[in-house]
Amino acid sequence: MRRTVTLAAMTLAVAGAVHGSATAAPKGLDWTARSLGAIHLAVTFVPRTMSLLRQCERTARAVGYPVPCPTAVPKGLVGTAVTAGPCRGYRFQLVGTACTATVAAWRGWVVGSTQLGAGRSFQHLVIEVAPRPVSYAEAVNGPTVTPGDHPEVGDPITINHRRRRWLFVDPQTNPGSAFMGHVVLVWTEGGHTYAVGFHAVTTLTAAAALDYQLVRRLQLVGP
Repeated sequence: MRRTVTLAAMTLAVAGAVHGSATAAPKGLDWTARSLGAIHLAVTFVPRTMSLLRQCERTARAVGYPVPCPTAVPKGLVGTAVTAGPCRGYRFQLVGTACTATVAAWRGWVVGSTQLGAGRSFQHLVIEVAPRPVSYAEAVNGPTVTPGDHPEVGDPITINHRRRRWLFVDPQTNPGSAFMGHVVLVWTEGGHTYAVGFHAVTTLTAAAALDYQLVRRLQLVGP
């Protein structure tokens, strides 16, 4: 299979909601903290709950390394439900692991998918973490990456003293990726590669602004 059954099903679960969204190839991925700080956000961020913190702690224990745990998240986020395949009935968490029906290659990875709204108010957030340093292509396509997979790579940005890189995951060159159509921030820290990104439902800049506001509020939570 091109991807694992879990991520393929996740793609199907959100495909209808993001149909017709703004995912044209970017002319430049060069946003800065200053430029994004002035962008009006399509969602309201609220402080994380104790339940989310406990979720992060459980996931960190499961994978054995620090996981990204936002201290504030968009209001109304819910886990993406899998509606087809061997993982049918599984619901993703914001910071969780893959369905047990996935191939062994996904063991040790953090895999999260959440969403809210519908139509132009729809938002889809994916968080993945590799248990080892990986390429940009593998960071957004997972351990089943193929030689033809390649995201658009943009400029670096420093957030909270950590250098990160902007990516755009074009569906044409990353078929089956959970990040298809997403603007993603990727960085490697402590021997693990982190990828966080919202779908470009309206514009790439709107998605980048959401990424920035989420990542600047990230806290690494250990086992």
